[in-house]
Amino acid sequence: MEWDVWAHKFNLLGLLTYVQYTGSREPLKACLRMADLLVGTFGDGPAKRDILTSGQHVGMASTSVLEPMVLLYRMTGENRYLDFCGYILRSWERDHGPHIISGLLELKRVDKVGDAKAYEMLSCLNGALEYHRLTGDRRILDACLNAWQDIVDHWLYLTGAASYNEHFHDDFDLPNVSSVGETCVTVTWLQFNAQLLRLTGEARFAAQLERVVLNQLFGAQRPDGAAWGYYVEMEGKKPYSSQLDGHCCLSSGPRGVALIPTFAVTTDADGPVVNLYAAGTADLTLRDGSLVVLTSETRFPADERIHIKVDSAGTSAFTVKFRVPDWCRGASGREGK
Repeated sequence: MEWDVWAHKFNLLGLLTYVQYTGSREPLKACLRMADLLVGTFGDGPAKRDILTSGQHVGMASTSVLEPMVLLYRMTGENRYLDFCGYILRSWERDHGPHIISGLLELKRVDKVGDAKAYEMLSCLNGALEYHRLTGDRRILDACLNAWQDIVDHWLYLTGAASYNEHFHDDFDLPNVSSVGETCVTVTWLQFNAQLLRLTGEARFAAQLERVVLNQLFGAQRPDGAAWGYYVEMEGKKPYSSQLDGHCCLSSGPRGVALIPTFAVTTDADGPVVNLYAAGTADLTLRDGSLVVLTSETRFPADERIHIKVDSAGTSAFTVKFRVPDWCRGASGREGK
């Protein structure tokens, strides 16, 4: 029972993503039934249950359903879903709540939020950023930026992994072993940086995406792609598993890989933005509706050379931006014919 709402979160996310990318509205019926069950069960009104007590980790597990509830409101425009999102944010600040927003604004430390459980906390923060995107509440963005800075400064391994034993501990407490680098945390940290990149356009978030994708995410996948490591420690053997029972990271790892194209090449008001360098083709629609195709040929980072071809059927001028990795000291480029 204590993981039911958490499970509803992933069911909603999966079905809403399917609706978004296929255009089929059929799965939306199941989404509405799940959401209405949540709205009818939990709340701060009479005869409603407390959502904080329906999930572990000071309620962070259950209240992480915020993310798909925001997405469902955006898709349907039903105010009851937006009201439910507001209820979740109020629940965070109750006496027995995790104090996610207020704690990060005041203390600026992730180890002081809830019980410092990394996966559930980052899941909540991803939902908070979706809520910020909808409402423009600056306090939420500031709290999330504080969390990001704290993790980067104190709790990040060289590979981009965050936390051990699935929790944030003391500053710079980063042992090589002891259940290091849960893949679910890796993927949710990746999502968090992708959200912040999308909101701000700042290269520092793309730098973290590059770091975690190249060093930790793919390092957790068995070379044949059939298994993943629950933890990927800094020394010893990788404990790969292909059994889903009790192995949530087996589903999280592929989710992370599937997200890479959504942030590798993006657009802003000026034109295409290349955040990550890999071989492939990106079909982009610019703000004025014109289409641009970027084709990249490279073996980066094994090879330092990157060749990108730009094709456009439109007549309007645009700018292509290339992120220079902060560890790169000798970047140069030239325009070809």
